[in-house]
Amino acid sequence: MPDDSVIYLSGISLAILTPKGKEALITQLIRLKQRGLTLIVDSNFRPRLWDLIPHAQEWFEKLYRLSDIALVTGDDEQALWQQPNLTEQRIVERLHQWGNKNVIVKLGAKGAFWSDGENTGYICPKPIQHVIDTTAAGDSFNAGFIAAWLQNYPLPTCCLWGNTLAGLVIQHHGAIIPHNITDSFYSLIKDNHETVNC
Repeated sequence: MPDDSVIYLSGISLAILTPKGKEALITQLIRLKQRGLTLIVDSNFRPRLWDLIPHAQEWFEKLYRLSDIALVTGDDEQALWQQPNLTEQRIVERLHQWGNKNVIVKLGAKGAFWSDGENTGYICPKPIQHVIDTTAAGDSFNAGFIAAWLQNYPLPTCCLWGNTLAGLVIQHHGAIIPHNITDSFYSLIKDNHETVNC
């Protein structure tokens, strides 16, 4: 694997592994990080995939301590840490303390809260009038965000791409939208640029 590789993992990837598999994953990630790997982690916490919440907390902390970019949701973090009043600011603070350079808290229809350790901000998307299927909203946000990040855009722009792609996808059934719809993505990015900060 090249030294400048990027790996994207979700909490589901972690949850479905056996304990030995989890240990092997963490060990391999440590080795790859020493060679320059960038790790992007999506929380995607699903309680039903874990036998005990403390086990989930232990493994998520190990994974978060290795990640460079955390793409989380407030709902996931509140459920994982059993803290129903956990704010996005507190989420960001904890993840920065654990070594994440960039933290994004996805807020659904309200957009996203981002932090690079020095600066923070909210990204507010334009409202979607006809929501059909939100099944793939989080994954779509991640895809848009990562696509922009790989092109070295700043975090607010990466969040804008994520919000815009998620907004497109939720107006259709399923996770894969028609190609003619994706063609409109860049024009929507331009139109939505004024909504980057709210």
